[in-house]
Amino acid sequence: MSWKGGQAGFTVLETLFVVVILAILLGLAFPAYQRVVMERRVQNTTREIAADVRVAQQAAVAKSAEAKCVGVAFEGRGVRVYVVPQEASFDCTRPSASGLRAYGVLLSSQEYPTGVRVEPGPEDALAFIPSGIVYPTCNENNCTAFRVTVRGGGHVRYVCVNPAGLVTVPPPGASCP
Repeated sequence: MSWKGGQAGFTVLETLFVVVILAILLGLAFPAYQRVVMERRVQNTTREIAADVRVAQQAAVAKSAEAKCVGVAFEGRGVRVYVVPQEASFDCTRPSASGLRAYGVLLSSQEYPTGVRVEPGPEDALAFIPSGIVYPTCNENNCTAFRVTVRGGGHVRYVCVNPAGLVTVPPPGASCP
C-alpha cells in the first residue's frame, strides 16, 4: 500500500507537545541561569573594587609630590577614586565620601551592576597617603582597616584592606582575616 496523495509533516498536536516540553525545560533552566549570572556579577564587582583600591594605593605612591592622598569613595550606586591635591584642607586620616567629592579630583568612576549591593565599612571611604598606608586604621575590635561587602542573589564576597594597605579578596564563603 502506498501513500500517493499524503502529506508529510507534523500534526498540530505533535507541534504543541514539543513546544510544551521546551517551555518546561526552559522554565527549569532559567532560575539556574539567573543564579549563575548573579554569582558572576558579584564576583566581577568584587574584583573591580579590589582593582580600584589597588589603583588608588599605587596612585598615592606615584603622585606623592602633588597629592596629599588618594581616596576611594563608595557613593550610592558606584565607586569613585579621587586624588586630593597637596593644598586641599582635607584630613586624609579621616576620609569620607563627601569630603573626597568636595576636595578631590576624580581619577576614575565605576557603577555597580543591577542587583548588586555594595556595603563598605566601617566608613564610606578610605584613603591612601603617599607611603601607601591606608586610613581608617585598625581599632581595638578589628584589624582589617577596611572591608567592602558585595552582595547579590544570595552570594556574598569581600574585599579586605589591611592596615599596611594590602588588598585581598578571600575565596567564596570566606571572610576577611
